[in-house]
Amino acid sequence: ETVHAEEFLEMLKRLGGCAENVDLSAGYPFQLGTTAENLAFAANGEKDEHDDVYPGFAEMARREGYNDAARLWMQIARIEGVHHNEFQSLEQQLTKGELTEKQEPIRWRCLNCGYTYEGIRACDPCPVCGKSAGWQEGKLDKKEMRT
Repeated sequence: ETVHAEEFLEMLKRLGGCAENVDLSAGYPFQLGTTAENLAFAANGEKDEHDDVYPGFAEMARREGYNDAARLWMQIARIEGVHHNEFQSLEQQLTKGELTEKQEPIRWRCLNCGYTYEGIRACDPCPVCGKSAGWQEGKLDKKEMRT
């Protein structure tokens, strides 16, 4: 999300906007619950940005003649759609108890140190850096694996 904000700031600079002091006042829904609930909340927020918020900003930019800004809003809206799918998948896997354990062996990678291996459950702890199973990413395509 920080990269998206930086891209929007660069767009403002290119369009001649003031980049030294931007005063923003806005509200955005915030909810706090269990990890599974937080993933569902995050998925819903990303869906809202993908479906409504960013396309609305893009349409306004287009109407005002800022076609490059409109394209940027729509490109980032598509990314938010990917985030929605990722959060939704993580929430479903966590709810089903399948986040760190699978029915069949898959490839796992430690997000901290890069250790990779094949198995039905994530390393706990990682034999290289000691991070817990929550640091393991599963179902990597073989071309992503670097051994």
